[in-house]
Amino acid sequence: MRQIALIVAYDGTDFHGWQRQPSLRTVQGELEKVLSHVLNHPVSLRAAGRTDAGVHAEGQVAATMTDSPLPADQLPRAVGPLLPQDILVKEAFEVPLSFHPRRDARSRVYCYLVDISPQQSVVSHRFAAYCPNPLNLDRMEHATHLLTGYHDFRGFMGQGSRVGTTFRKVYQIQLFQKGRFLGITLEADSFLHQMARRIATALLRVGSQSLEPETLYQALKTGDTRVGEPPAPAKGLWLQEVRYHNPGAPLLPLPFLQGMDEPVSSVNSLTIKEGDQNE
Repeated sequence: MRQIALIVAYDGTDFHGWQRQPSLRTVQGELEKVLSHVLNHPVSLRAAGRTDAGVHAEGQVAATMTDSPLPADQLPRAVGPLLPQDILVKEAFEVPLSFHPRRDARSRVYCYLVDISPQQSVVSHRFAAYCPNPLNLDRMEHATHLLTGYHDFRGFMGQGSRVGTTFRKVYQIQLFQKGRFLGITLEADSFLHQMARRIATALLRVGSQSLEPETLYQALKTGDTRVGEPPAPAKGLWLQEVRYHNPGAPLLPLPFLQGMDEPVSSVNSLTIKEGDQNE
């Protein structure tokens, strides 16, 4: 028995999220169906995170146990023709049996992509939210610094969520702009439900000058949810990368902002050695 980890990209538009659900089209469900066929045994995937309906990914990490003799590096090519066009297995490789995609992650990187041009693109509307208001990026940059650090983010959590603690460590938030697109890239040890989308809303409100930057810091103290309401549309959110080493290392733009010419995730970013899990 061995364990294979996958780096997966998907267009979340037509999925009811990552997690398998009866009678609904999900990323996990489609992947497990094809992997079970290729590996010739039932597959149950564990993932680094469960993205909501409409949320995309460039660097989702999932893993499965298998006794199949198929070499891991041949798996992307084997499953590629059988997967729907909105799912891509970018890489596959063996990891220790003790590896867990979620528990062993040191941080997650999300990017919220916004079309800030005067007129929305008919090509990118599936992958980016649209903001017709002029944005003051200097104000937004100032606000990002107020949110970094270890804080109580209950004011940026979706209603009805149940978690043990609402404290999270945000390592960094950076803004990347290329042409008509603005990427709000966030790295944290983990994210509360809707946290990234609500931070995106708050930063866009700051940029459009309908909210003062200091109001975000006050929301961390009071738990006021109004600054991040409503959460930005799911279609703009991308799970960009899951980091298992070096949280806080320099961020790269989403490949969408790089002309899709350089992958954010790589085998080297995920390779786990025995004993590394508890660093």
